[in-house]
Amino acid sequence: MIGKIIKDVYMEILSKKIIYKIISENKLNHSILEEFINSVKVFYIWFEHGIKIFKNNPSIKKVFFAPWYNPDSMGLIAAAKKFNILSHDMQHGVQ
Repeated sequence: MIGKIIKDVYMEILSKKIIYKIISENKLNHSILEEFINSVKVFYIWFEHGIKIFKNNPSIKKVFFAPWYNPDSMGLIAAAKKFNILSHDMQHGVQ
């Protein structure tokens, strides 16, 4: 289910209709569009990699991230969630 939703969102982003509307209505820089599209592409690529990794390695029960808030990490976390694999965020640096 999540894979289909992500593919649908990905295709909509590639069409750029919604993003261009947001950019023009809010007078944003067009480079934001490219950054956003690239982030979604990275997320989707790592989601697909994660699906393959977790499907082929059912012994994986936990994954650790430092930090979790990058598109690649988010893609792997989404794939882990699909397989009920726990994901843990590790603190990085002094907080």
